[in-house]
Amino acid sequence: MPEADVGQAVAAAVAALLALIWLTGALAGLLFGSGWTAIGASDLGATALRLPSHLSEPRDAWPPDARPELPGAIGFYASLVLFGGLIAGTILALRRASLPVSLPQLGAGGRRVPTARWATLRDLGPLRVRESQPGRLTIGRHGRALLAAEENQSVIAFDPTGVSGIEPSTRATPLEGAKTWQGARKVAHWLCNSAQGSKSGLQDADFWFATAGKLLGPLLFAAATSKRTMADVVRWLDEGPDVNSAQVGKALKKAGEPAAEQAWQATQNREEKQRSSVYTTAEMVVSAFADNGRRSATIINNHRGKWFGVGIADPETLTFISRVGGVAEFEQLTRNAGERGKRSQTEGETYRDLAPAHVVRERELATALLLYHNLPLAKITLRLWFEDKGLMDLQRGASPLGAVRMPP
Repeated sequence: MPEADVGQAVAAAVAALLALIWLTGALAGLLFGSGWTAIGASDLGATALRLPSHLSEPRDAWPPDARPELPGAIGFYASLVLFGGLIAGTILALRRASLPVSLPQLGAGGRRVPTARWATLRDLGPLRVRESQPGRLTIGRHGRALLAAEENQSVIAFDPTGVSGIEPSTRATPLEGAKTWQGARKVAHWLCNSAQGSKSGLQDADFWFATAGKLLGPLLFAAATSKRTMADVVRWLDEGPDVNSAQVGKALKKAGEPAAEQAWQATQNREEKQRSSVYTTAEMVVSAFADNGRRSATIINNHRGKWFGVGIADPETLTFISRVGGVAEFEQLTRNAGERGKRSQTEGETYRDLAPAHVVRERELATALLLYHNLPLAKITLRLWFEDKGLMDLQRGASPLGAVRMPP
């Protein structure tokens, strides 16, 4: 160590010692003596020099005029312990405050809150199979273990754009419950209540959502009974009554429900300005059904198992993965370099997303992240059908599913 640095260190240590002596004496006088007892800088050095000879009675090291204000040895040492505890507590609090902790460490009852982690082979036990099996969708591999969906779990194809060529097995539509007039009214009421919860700032909200429900009931009923979709309901609202009144009226007449026709006509008979406001409110209620992305999220988020491939560039999907993956605990090593070449390092714990967006997007090809039911997020590798003879035969229809075996 350079001589200049040694001198600075010694000076700092002496200053700290003198400050400790001064504060201990003042605190001892305040807590156990006659009051705050401070001595001048000119007396402090002499007090420090005399103190080693008066450890059994520290106040005798202080100037004569200050001694009557100070307590005996017990008061001095009690003050020293209190002062030392205060310093230690302050240092500990500052150290904790400097750690980048973003997760509570203790839960109810003082139990440690578990952090996120990657799934192990033991976690994935319910999904492990020796070979592909009929009735179980093969997902991929975790290490050398083959994974498949649990038995009796249906596979849902959600493909609103039709790119897979497979007939979708599910549709995000409320029309399934609107095939009767009573059901259509209930669905309309449910949709309006759901929308009203997020639009509570609308003036006279109760009135406008009630009238929107009275408009939506006939529209939903007309679409459901004429084999139309929610896209038609959205279109009817967007284009307005002057364009589609006859089409909706014809569908309702064919359904043979006079009450539905009366409800529809009641809306059409409203004053033009009020009717326009009713239509606007109804458009807001069904706005989610004009966006396939929002509908797909409803199905995907509630499905039992899902996996995510590489190269995802959609911010919402990446955020979803990071959030459901959870926050994990990591060891952190911090290295610091000073002006004079001094180097130091500290170790501690830090918390961050188990699956940050850039990590998910930049994963290796033919890999994926599996989120299955209540299991931890798992890293898996995918089976590429064009690299496996058994899967190629299966794709061509030359081999039954039960006969496909994975290579070791």
